[in-house]
Amino acid sequence: MSLKRLWASIYWKIVRLLNQQVRVAGLTTLAERTENFAKVTWLGKPMMQNICDAWTIQETIFEQDIELVVECGTLNGGSAFFMASLFDFVGRGRIMSIDIDAKVNFSHPRITFCKGSSTDPLILDKVSKFIATRTDGKLLVLLDSNHAADYVLSELQIYSELMRSGDFLLVQDGAADELPGAWKFRPGPLVAIEKFLENNNSFSVDSERSQRYIFSNSPKGWLYKL
Repeated sequence: MSLKRLWASIYWKIVRLLNQQVRVAGLTTLAERTENFAKVTWLGKPMMQNICDAWTIQETIFEQDIELVVECGTLNGGSAFFMASLFDFVGRGRIMSIDIDAKVNFSHPRITFCKGSSTDPLILDKVSKFIATRTDGKLLVLLDSNHAADYVLSELQIYSELMRSGDFLLVQDGAADELPGAWKFRPGPLVAIEKFLENNNSFSVDSERSQRYIFSNSPKGWLYKL
């Protein structure tokens, strides 16, 4: 390797290291100031969503002609309401949101709330029937329930089989495997993603979408089916 290439290699390694330090520091500060995004709302409803990730979801829904969304992890229903509002703008789209213990106090004609585990066969039967109703649009699956690596890997294996070429999958909160203050939640989603991709060549990381906004909660989180 020439001296010029050696220095270039060292330079870019330093840049990547600095970017990672900035990312961790900035994301930690953002989470602290929003009480881990508990103060983030959409049209008055608590969304509990990293605003960088919410914005990328919005861009993806429009850019990729998303017709159906399956959301694993409802909580207060704010994220589902956010996506339903986006679908209202374009006059299409529906959402199925799944949670064992959701705390939802509203309804929306585009949202179907399902109580249960995202890996329960009875729930998966409902999901399959929901997905079967799509016409020409794409499917977006959001994994934002139990963030333990083994559980996320199980979700990835199950839901990947329900998807077709061009569909998108977002594994959220992989930052738990990066942030110093989140050590008690490890191994988490990022570990699950890496294990999943080791044994599945039908999916690829959408690096541009995953890295579009530096303070995303979901490093390597955007996957698409080849």
